[in-house]
Amino acid sequence: MSVAPRISVEEALAIESRLEITRPKVRTHPIPTGQEKLLGDVYLRDIVKNIKDGQKGGGSPERTLLVIGKAGTGKSFALQHQFRQIPEFQPRRNESNELKTPLISFEADRPCGAISLGNGILKAMGFPYNPDERKPGRLFETVKALLVERGVLVLHLDEAQHMFRHKTDDAVQEVQDRLKSLQQIPNWPLHIICSGVDELSKLTGTEDEQLGRRARVMRYERLNFPGDKAEVAKVLTTTAELCDLRIPTELLEDDFLGRLVQSSKGGFGRICSAVQQACFRAIELGRSEVTKADFSRNYQRKYGCLPADNIFEVKNWQGIEPRFALADITPPKKKR
Repeated sequence: MSVAPRISVEEALAIESRLEITRPKVRTHPIPTGQEKLLGDVYLRDIVKNIKDGQKGGGSPERTLLVIGKAGTGKSFALQHQFRQIPEFQPRRNESNELKTPLISFEADRPCGAISLGNGILKAMGFPYNPDERKPGRLFETVKALLVERGVLVLHLDEAQHMFRHKTDDAVQEVQDRLKSLQQIPNWPLHIICSGVDELSKLTGTEDEQLGRRARVMRYERLNFPGDKAEVAKVLTTTAELCDLRIPTELLEDDFLGRLVQSSKGGFGRICSAVQQACFRAIELGRSEVTKADFSRNYQRKYGCLPADNIFEVKNWQGIEPRFALADITPPKKKR
C-alpha cells in the first residue's frame, strides 16, 4: 500500500485554499451532452415558440413537458443550465420597473399535495410560504393571480414523481387537478415542465386531456459503453483541466472508461461526481495527476465493498453491480 507523502502546514493550507476555489468552480461547470443539447435546442426552444404563438392566440395545446430519467442521469442539472441559456426565461424589469419572472423552478415536497404545491409556487416567486392555508381553492386563486402578475410563463417542478406519493388515489388526483388548473388561466399560455424518475411516467397514462395526452415526453437516458465513451472521456478531460491536473493515458482507454460507466450505473451526474471526487482527492494529496487509485479508493469508501468487489481493481468487472456491494453482510429477507 502506498503512503501519501508528508506535507507541511503551509502546503496543507495552500491546498485547502485551492480546493475552496476549485470545488465550486468544478461542480457548477456544465459539460453539455448530446441529450442536453436536444433538451435545449429542441424541447425548450419549442416551448419558447409556443409561448409566443399562444400570446398571439394560436398556440398548441401541448403545454406540458415531462423529462423522465433514472436518478443520477443529470437531468436536473441540465435543465437548470439550459434555463440560464435562454434569454426569454431570464428575469427582467418592464417599462414600469416591475419585476417579471418568466420562469420559476422548485423541487416538489415529498409527498407533494395540493397545499404544498401551491405554497411551493408562491415561495418560488418570492412570496411567503403559508403552511396554515388549508383551503386549496382559495390558495390556487391567489397563485394564479400572482403567476400572471409576475409574468410567469414556465413552471418547472423537479422531483415531480412526489405527486404520486400519497396513500389515496383521491389525493393524487387532487394535486394533478390543481396543477392542471394553472393551464386554464384565461389568455395566459402557462407551460409546465415536470422532471423526475420513472414513476413520473404514470402521468402519461392518465385520461386527463391536459396533463397526460397534451404532454410531450423526453427520456433522459443513462450513458452506455462503448456507445457514449466520447462523452465520458470529455468529463474526465474537462474536469481534470478545471482542476489543473494531468490525466494518465490509461484513464482514457476503453477498459477504464467502461469501469467508470459501470461504477456509476451509467448516470451522467454520477459519472461527473465520481470524476470530481477523484480529482479533489489528487489535489488533497498534493499530486499533479489524477490516477486510477483515486477512483478505486473513492468507490470503496462510497459503497463499502470488499477488494474483490471493487470495479476499479478486479479483472472481471463487467458483472459487478454496485448495489450488491454489501450482499455479504445484508441479512436475508424473512419468509412470510
